[in-house]
Amino acid sequence: MNPAEARSTRGERVIGSDPLAPLAADLTVGLVIAARLEGRSVPARVERIIRRPNGSVFAAVRTVLTGVFGYVRFDGHRRVHVLPKHYGICVECQSLSPCPHQQIEEQAARLHAESDPINELELTYYAADVGGAE
Repeated sequence: MNPAEARSTRGERVIGSDPLAPLAADLTVGLVIAARLEGRSVPARVERIIRRPNGSVFAAVRTVLTGVFGYVRFDGHRRVHVLPKHYGICVECQSLSPCPHQQIEEQAARLHAESDPINELELTYYAADVGGAE
């Protein structure tokens, strides 16, 4: 079976980053999922699945870029983010895109634009200039 393709417990095909992400109970070995490591989201390949009678699912995963090994616990009824064949990674921090740094920069730029009076004057001047040209 192709690692990017899996079958759910109901026999349905699950491919890549399907909008209806597979349940944790449907994970299979070889899938690449989004895992949390040190507060950031990184791509990790599932190497082993351990299912518990209470519905918990433990996945032994290895990060794709650094090879760090670890276990991730999921509730069996929760959806898991399976990554498609092509996914974006930040060059600086190796997090999945959008990385925390990118989100912080965008939020800082948005806050700066909201609180900068010069920016408001420039926007007003630009709107008056464009409106006067007609």
